[in-house]
This record gives sequence, C-alpha cells and structure tokens, in this order.
Amino acid sequence: AVVSTQSTGGSVFLKRFYSSCLIIVKRQFDMFIKNQVSQIGEARPHKSKKCGILHCVHKYEHFVRETERIFDRKLERRTEIEKGYVALLEAVFSAVERISKEQQKVPPEVVMFENHHHLHELMRSINLSCLSDLQGRSVKLYETNLKEYVTVKLGNPIDKIST
Repeated sequence: AVVSTQSTGGSVFLKRFYSSCLIIVKRQFDMFIKNQVSQIGEARPHKSKKCGILHCVHKYEHFVRETERIFDRKLERRTEIEKGYVALLEAVFSAVERISKEQQKVPPEVVMFENHHHLHELMRSINLSCLSDLQGRSVKLYETNLKEYVTVKLGNPIDKIST
C-alpha cells in the first residue's frame, strides 16, 4: 500500500511538472515567433547588391526545414508549430511586398515574382495543409507579377512573344 501511494504521488508530481514545462515551452515559442515577426517587419533591402531572394525568405525557409527535420508531423501539439509557420509566412509576404517597393535597383515585380516563386517551391516541397491557402496566394502573386513585368517591361505578354 505504501508503494502504490508513493507511485501515485510521483505520477501526479510528474504530470504537474511536465504540464508546467509544456506551458513554459509554449510561451517561449510564442515569444520567439513574435520576435521573428517583428524582425521580418523591420527587414530592409540590401543597399550594395540587387535584391534577389530576400534574407527573410531564406530565414523562413531555414526555420521551416529545421523544424520539420526535428519535429515529427504526428505531434499532438503540432498546431502550435503550424500557427507559427502561418504567422511567419504572412509577415514574410508583407516584407516582400514592402521591400519590393522600397528598393531601387530591380523592378518591384521582379522582387515579387522571384521571392514568391521561391516561397511556393518551399511550400510545395514541405507539403503542409496549414499553408495551402498561402501557397495558392503565393502562386497568384508570382503569376500576376511575372505577367505584369513581362507586359510592362517587354511590351508583350509571353504568349504573344513566342508566336
């Protein structure tokens, strides 16, 4: 009877301990995501070189790939990670749009279609259902900006050039 009482008390202690740890980790993760969103919001274009794929896009890609490498897709608390992905990706979308207008070296449409193509390829390769809406949005932005660039800068849509 003494052993069963001690083991029950120990399991209650462990449950409380793990619950407390989980709460602390969740708060830290939320704070991390909030800080990353803030940093992405403050991102500026390179002054010394052409834009290309923006640093915040590479940083997001690294975060997603490392997180996917570390955490199993069958985790119970997977929703927290997916909410973080969505929040960061929305911040990246905003940063790409803002930076494309701020920088002066490359037409804004080029910055938009390069970065959205890269983001679309990332989302396609990791294939997460939580990002499907944003993946569709990224494809539309890519196609719209590519078409606008070709029409404005080259004078003809791609279809008409090839015929």
